[in-house]
Amino acid sequence: FFIFNFFATATTPLISRALAAGEKEEAAKTLAQALTAAVLIGIGTVTMLETFSHGIIESMGTSAEAVASAEGYLRIRALAAPAVLLSSVGNGAFRGLQDTKTPLLILLVANLVNFVLDPLFIYGVNINSVDVIQPMGVE
Repeated sequence: FFIFNFFATATTPLISRALAAGEKEEAAKTLAQALTAAVLIGIGTVTMLETFSHGIIESMGTSAEAVASAEGYLRIRALAAPAVLLSSVGNGAFRGLQDTKTPLLILLVANLVNFVLDPLFIYGVNINSVDVIQPMGVE
């Protein structure tokens, strides 16, 4: 979703400029508008990718045997669009507040959670011959 990086790039100076001018209400309004746009574009992106995933995958010349797997991956990945866009806006807002420490801490926690959960979901968890979490990436 790198195409949407403009959210952070645009949000940072708008909020910074408003706060420098002492216009806290304008900064809050800008943030609200950016968050609303991120949610709407995120939902639109999910809808488009969920609806047209098969055609998008086939238009790339994907082999017939890979289409189903690629489509499944794209449809799951698409669900992250709103969160990714909201994260971009949040990152831009914190930079506009001249706070780069908070986004760093958020990313560290998110990556730590990812580091712990990825193996559990990829390989699954089996306790006493019962799949507590079914493996998703390995057969």
